[in-house]
Amino acid sequence: MAIEKDTTTMALEDVKVNVKLKLAALWTSFMFLYIYVDYFGLYKPGFLEDIMAGVVWEFGITEAFLLAGLASVTIPALMVFLSVALPAKVNRWTNIIAAAVYIPYSLFNLAGEAWMFMIFGALVEVVLLSLVIWYAWKWPQADLAFLKALMDEGKMTPVIDRTYPMSETSQAMRHVGAGHARGKTAISMPALSVDAAAAS
Repeated sequence: MAIEKDTTTMALEDVKVNVKLKLAALWTSFMFLYIYVDYFGLYKPGFLEDIMAGVVWEFGITEAFLLAGLASVTIPALMVFLSVALPAKVNRWTNIIAAAVYIPYSLFNLAGEAWMFMIFGALVEVVLLSLVIWYAWKWPQADLAFLKALMDEGKMTPVIDRTYPMSETSQAMRHVGAGHARGKTAISMPALSVDAAAAS
């Protein structure tokens, strides 16, 4: 007796990740690279001898030097927490500014004798920081706030519609936000929908 093989594949679960968590993850990845590039620098011939002599990268090891070094690590370390904790508007610009500042800072560390591991680390750091700027810049708008703004501007008129399927609400809202033609479909909320066609 022949047995049919079931070729049906189950769809893999994919959870939508909040932009705040993406930013925190990017800063965490950046921190690992940031620290390990410096750590592997200890293996360069003569580096430990320079430290014992009180010099790092031609800078004297002073209290001010160590404080500056700690401060440079503190900012991205705090960004891991701040990316999750700050409100959206402040969060967005804090991430953009911090990442924009650290891109040239990461490249500055290549000044002088740059080994391949340092170049590789700096390039990956720049990619991570660029992603921080990208995700922060493209921060998604809250759907309901977006609709309210359109209604406040007179571009949408609320109409009563108790029959619109709630299962299609989020998809319709995305079409409106993207300016898609299907955005003219009525967008339903409990006992209320917004007819985008009225805006034309």
